[in-house]
This record gives sequence, C-alpha cells and structure tokens, in this order.
Amino acid sequence: SVGTAQQSSIPLQVQASGSIAAWQEMSLGVELSGVRVAQVLVEVGSPVRTGQALLLLDARTLEVQARQAEAGVALARASVDLALAGATRGESLLAQKLISASNYETLQADRNRAEAQLTSAVAERDAARLRLGFATLRAPDAGIISARNVQPGQIVTNGAELLRLIRRGRIEWRAE
Repeated sequence: SVGTAQQSSIPLQVQASGSIAAWQEMSLGVELSGVRVAQVLVEVGSPVRTGQALLLLDARTLEVQARQAEAGVALARASVDLALAGATRGESLLAQKLISASNYETLQADRNRAEAQLTSAVAERDAARLRLGFATLRAPDAGIISARNVQPGQIVTNGAELLRLIRRGRIEWRAE
C-alpha cells in the first residue's frame, strides 16, 4: 500500500524503570594491622581529591620503629667502618707477613659480614618508613565517599574495608 508522507512529532520521553549505582566503587583499607585509628577526616558524601588524606592512624609506635631502624643503620655503618679499617690494616700486615692468611681471611669475612648487616639494616629502615607511610590512608582517585565503616579509637586489621569511594563521583542509571 502507498501512503502520503506526513510530518508528526515524536515523543522525547521514554518511561523506564531502573536503579542508580556507582560507576566504579573502591573499597579502601589500610595495610597495617593492630593499629588504632586516630582520626577519620571524611564523612559519607564528602568529595575527595586524588591523594587527599582520608584517615590517620596512631603513628607513635611506627615512628619509634622508624627511629630504631635509623639507629640500626648508624650502628651497621660504624661496624662497616671498623671492619674496613681492620681489613685494610690486615692487608698491609699480610704483605709484611706479620699475620697469617687465615687471620687476613677472617678480617675480610668480618668486612663482608658488616656490609651485609648494613644492607639488611637499610632494608629494615626502608620497611619501617614504608609502614609509617601507611599510617595515612589517602584517596587513590578523586570521588565521593559512599560508606564509612570506621570510628576513631577503633583497632584496624589488614584488608578490612574502612571507607568506600565512588570513583570520579560518577553514577550510572541502569534501565530495565
């Protein structure tokens, strides 16, 4: 059949039902266990920037551990200096045949052991600094806080969800 072309309006509204959900939601927690929460800096609905501090843990114990690790590095450096001096002195004594090869090898081993202890102390210091850095939970991305499951004074555990963040503050409507 053939008809005549006509101009007409098309409705711009479509009725549908659905739900609104976060585009991406991130569960945020800390990498430390057994540390007390000192301060929660955000509430549900708070907009946050990338890198913004969200939560502070009581870092006093971690600061003491970091200072102990620094002292361990200083002690290990002093041991290396002493062992190097002994090895250098032993080398000149060996050249003059004033000590045995066995004694010289012991001095070299002491030097190697002191250097290894320094490497270990530096690694422990770096680990202590890293743990101290974990005392502040920072936003991995900009967004909006959608849940808060933590209170000041609470003892946290590794991997527990403390806050939830809607990435970029973006939500989606999922129509049915």
